[in-house]
Amino acid sequence: MTQPNRVAIALTSILAGAGAGGAVAGAFVWAAWQQWAFLSVLGDLANTVFLGWGVGFAVAAYLCWRLSPAIGETWRRAAMAVTAGMGTVGAGGGAHLVGMESQMTLSWVAGFMLPVYVCLFVAMAVVALRFNRKYQGA
Repeated sequence: MTQPNRVAIALTSILAGAGAGGAVAGAFVWAAWQQWAFLSVLGDLANTVFLGWGVGFAVAAYLCWRLSPAIGETWRRAAMAVTAGMGTVGAGGGAHLVGMESQMTLSWVAGFMLPVYVCLFVAMAVVALRFNRKYQGA
C-alpha cells in the first residue's frame, strides 16, 4: 500500500471515530439538558455527561481501531484510537458549552442547537467513513 493511502486511511479513521464518539457524547449531553426523570438513576445530571464522554471515548476508539487494519502496526492503530477518543472528549466538552449557550439564549433556535451539533458530528463520521472505505479499496 502506498504512503498517501496509509495517511488517508489514518486520518479518515481518526475523523470517523471522533465524529461518532462526538455524536454519542453530544447525545448524552443533550439528554442531560432535557432533565428526564429516568436519568435520576445516575444521580447528578453531570454524571450523565461524564458517562457520555466515557461511552463516546469507547465508541471512537473501537471505530478507529476497526477502520484502520491497513495501517499494520498495532502501536500506531492504538495511538490513533486514543487520538480519536480524545477528540470525543473535546467534542463532549463543546456539546456542554453549546448546551449552556442554548440555555442562555432567548430564542426559538435555542432548542435546536444541541441536536444540530450532534447531527454535524454524525455527518462528519459518515463522510469520513465513506472516504475511508474509498481509500481502503484503492
